[in-house]
Amino acid sequence: MTEKVHSSLLTLPVEIVYRILDNLDEFTILCSVRDVCHRLNLITDTYNRYQLQDHHIQCLVKTLPNNTTLTTISISGNRNQDDLTVELINALKNNKTLTTLDINCNSIKDQEAQDLAILLENNKVLTTLKLGQNEIDDLAVKYIADALTKNMTLTTLDLSHNQIQDQGVQCLSDALIKNKTLTVLDLSYNNIQDDGIEQLADALKINHALTTLDLTAIQFGEIGTKQLSNMGWVSQT
Repeated sequence: MTEKVHSSLLTLPVEIVYRILDNLDEFTILCSVRDVCHRLNLITDTYNRYQLQDHHIQCLVKTLPNNTTLTTISISGNRNQDDLTVELINALKNNKTLTTLDINCNSIKDQEAQDLAILLENNKVLTTLKLGQNEIDDLAVKYIADALTKNMTLTTLDLSHNQIQDQGVQCLSDALIKNKTLTVLDLSYNNIQDDGIEQLADALKINHALTTLDLTAIQFGEIGTKQLSNMGWVSQT
C-alpha cells in the first residue's frame, strides 16, 4: 500500500511557493499569508511582485512632510537604492505621528544607520523600530546605540539577522545602562559570543526597564549561559 504524502506550505521549497503565488492576485497574497508565520513573512518579503519600486518610495517621501495621520510605515523587504532609504529617514525627522517604522530587509548599512540615529535623537513619538535582516555591523549599531542614550520614547528595537558582534554588543550594553524606556530588544541570529553576553548581563544588572531579550540562535558557550542563568533570563532558544 502506497504511503500518502502530506505536503505543507511551511515545508515546500521556496520556488514552489513562488509558483503558487504567481497564480494569485497581490491582494490575495497579502491577506492570505502575511503574518501567518516567520517563514512565510521571509518568503513574501523577498517575492518580486511584493516589492515597492523606487518611484513608489519617492512618492511616499514627498507626502510625509505634510502628513499628520500616519502611524505605521512598513517597507520591509524592498532593498531600494541607498539614497532613497536615506531620503525616507530624513523625511521622518520632524514627523509627529509615526509610532512604528518597519524597514526590515532593506540593506541598511553604516550611512543609513547614522541617519536613523539622528532620527532617534530628534523624534519624540516613535516606539517601534524594526531593522532585522539588514547589513548592520558593529559600526552601524554604534550609531544606533549612541542615539538610544538620548531617546526617551522607543520601546521595541529589532536588530535580528544582522552582522552584530561583541564590539557592537558592548555599545548596546553601554546604552542600556542609560536608557530607561526600551522594553524589547531582539538580537537573534547575530554573531555574538560569550564576551558580548557578559557585557549584556552586566548592563542588565543596572537596567530594569528591559523585559524581553531575544537571543535565539546565538551560539554562546558555558560562560554566557551561566551569566544569563544567574540573572534568571532564559539563555537560549
